[in-house]
Amino acid sequence: MNAIAFDTLKVARRLAEAGLDTKTAEGLSETFAEVFAEQQDALATKSDIRELSALMESNTRELRSEIRAEIRQATADSLKWGLGALIALLGLLFAAIKLT
Repeated sequence: MNAIAFDTLKVARRLAEAGLDTKTAEGLSETFAEVFAEQQDALATKSDIRELSALMESNTRELRSEIRAEIRQATADSLKWGLGALIALLGLLFAAIKLT
């Protein structure tokens, strides 16, 4: 991961310009830099975001493919059951006609 620069001298100068004494401004600036450095691992880089985006696209394509396959299977099952029921009803109809 690329480190993001934190200009402690610039921050210390700004704090001093805002009215803090130099020692306090420098101490705060160093503390800010330490906290910032510790938190950098939690930040997402453009590369992290691109990688996650590519993974999401891949997962979406895979999911779409699985859904299409399930829809095809459900359609085939519905046709099979529907035709089976139609054949059974026709059989009953012919049997009823033959009995009369």
